[in-house]
Formats: sequence, structure tokens, C-alpha cells
Amino acid sequence: MVPSMPAMAQQHYRHVLESLQQNPSYELLHRQKDLRHAEVDATPLLDDPQLSFEFLHASRTGESNRWSVSLSQPVPLPTRYHRMRRLRRLEKDTVELHWLLRRQQWLLEAQRLCADIVYANALLAHHTHCADMAAQVVEAMSRRMDLGDCNIIQYNRARLELAAMQNKQARLQTLRESRLQELGILNGNHPVVLADTCFPPVALPDDFESWYRQVQSHAPELRLAAAHTSFHEANLALAKSRSLPLIQAGVGAEYEAECLFRGVVLGVNVPIWNRRKQVRSARIEWQTSRYGEQQAGADHYGRLRMLFNRVKALQAEISRLSELYSRHDSEALLLKAFLVGEISLEAYLQSVEFFHDASLSILDARYELECTWLELMAVTL
Repeated sequence: MVPSMPAMAQQHYRHVLESLQQNPSYELLHRQKDLRHAEVDATPLLDDPQLSFEFLHASRTGESNRWSVSLSQPVPLPTRYHRMRRLRRLEKDTVELHWLLRRQQWLLEAQRLCADIVYANALLAHHTHCADMAAQVVEAMSRRMDLGDCNIIQYNRARLELAAMQNKQARLQTLRESRLQELGILNGNHPVVLADTCFPPVALPDDFESWYRQVQSHAPELRLAAAHTSFHEANLALAKSRSLPLIQAGVGAEYEAECLFRGVVLGVNVPIWNRRKQVRSARIEWQTSRYGEQQAGADHYGRLRMLFNRVKALQAEISRLSELYSRHDSEALLLKAFLVGEISLEAYLQSVEFFHDASLSILDARYELECTWLELMAVTL
């Protein structure tokens, strides 16, 4: 069962995630979880009954042979049986949490692919715009060639600039199709349509501590670490209870000299060998898992704290770059100045390259922000 998420949880690409959770790949995850539940349930709590038959041949002539048969069942004391049932229940809880963690990783992988696709779409749109501008430059240079206002070297440079933009477009188109195919494989080999060129908005909570307290209980890795500790604690209690005697109870019959004896068979299995070592091993496992739980909590807090601060810093950087770019963007003016002959081709290419680099820097920062945000919010998946 997937736990409910806090109200502030933001799931980017929700329509893609909903589609993924209705395909055969997701169904396979469910079936694997059900298989593990079945394997845990198949582990017997009681040992099988023991059926024994004995036939003794008389060594003296005239003496009757003797035979006996008995059926007995090892019966653990109630304390041990209760601990065995609790251990099975905790193991099934661990299976459920392993599934939740695998589901989270699977959905996060899909979200990262979506971010790659949106990033490729944005880059493709950017380089398409640059190619359109380069085509206008080539057209202008062609007219100047006809009029004798430029030489072949300048014209070839303009053509090479256009070819470079077109090559980048082709590479980005290939990258985009590759990521779409990967996402389609995750979606059960069903194609996914994602044409966005802008990343979804990011609304960072004001206070990390209060946000973390809300999402901490939903983190599968923390819940799994706590479940491992509970499991090994229960296993330690079970190992201690194995030092208690095991009762053998059943019925038996013996036939001798034409006389049949029937009655109850009672026995006691006294644990002597290696019980102390089993308890010691179980105690070490419990202590190790308890330390691992504490370390997992500290690592999880530190990692999310780092991601939170990184998102905050990237938001400030993007805001600063966007404001600077919008205030000083002269790309259209440069093209106009070149087309009317106010600046040379070399001056135009050098100047416009600065604005292209600035635009790409903003796109790169937004892509990094999206990837960091997805990793931060994976705890809410």
C-alpha cells in the first residue's frame, strides 16, 4: 500500500507517472512483491510430524516378534510460537517496504528521463532559433556576394555557422528520440508524448526542518532501516526462546505376544548444542541493524538538507541570470544591425555568441534545478 503524501508534495510529470503505473512493467513489480509474500507465507511455523515404525525380531525360537508405531508432533512453547509469528509478520513488512523503495526508484528514473526530454526540447528550440537567425545571415551574405560587397571567405564562414547549428539540431533530435524510447520502455513499450520546452515550476518550502518532519515518515529507506532493526530484534528474541525445550507429543502403539499396547507418547527436545552461538550471532545482527538505522537517518537528513540548499541556490542563480539576460538581450538588435550593414559579420558573430552562451547557461541551470528538485522530492513518490 502506498502511503499518502504531504499536501506540499509536488509531483512533476504527473500524467507520465500515472501512465507508468498502469502498464505491465508496474504490474510486474506488484507480482514480484506478491511472490515474495507467498515465499514468506510458505515458511512453516511448525516442524512436520514424525512417523516412526519399529520391528524387532525375536532371537529365541518360540518368542514372539515385537513391533511398534508412533506418530508425534514437535510442539513449541507458546512464547516461541508467538515470536515466530511476529518474525514472519515483520518479514512481510520488510518485503512491502522493499517494494515501495523499488517503486520510488522506478518512478524517479522515469522523472529523470522526462527532465532529459524537456531539456532536449528546450535545447532543440534554442538551436532552431539560432539556425533561423543563421539562415537569415546566409541569405544576407548571398545578396552581398551578388553585389560584390563581401568575399567568398566571409560567405563560407556564414554557411559553416549555419551548418554547425543544423548539426546540433540533428544531434539533439537523436538524443530526444533516444530518451523518449527509454521512457517508452519503462512505460511497457508504449510511446510517451512529451513536447514541453519549459520545466514545471518549483515551489520550495520556506522552512526545511518543518518540511522534513512531514516527509520523514514517508521515506521508504528510513522505514526499511527501521523494519530491519525490528526484524533482527524479533529474531534475537526468537533465538533466545530456542533455548527452551521443545515438546514432542503424539500417540503410539506396540504389539507384543499377541497383546497390543496403545497410549500417549511424550518427549522433550533439550537444546544444548550451539544455542549460545546462535543468540550471540542474532544479537550482533540486531546491534548492526540498529547502528545502520541511526546512520541511515543521519545520511538521509544530510542528503536532503544538501539538496534543499542546492535548490535554493539554483533558484537565486536562475533569477539573477534571467534578469540580467532580459535586461541586456540585444540579439534581435544585433541581427537588424547586421542586415542593414551597420556591423560586420565578424562583429555580429562574436557579439551574438555571448547572448547564445548566456541563454544556454540559463537552460543548464534550470535543468540542474529540475534534476536536483526531483531527487529532493523523490521521498514523496
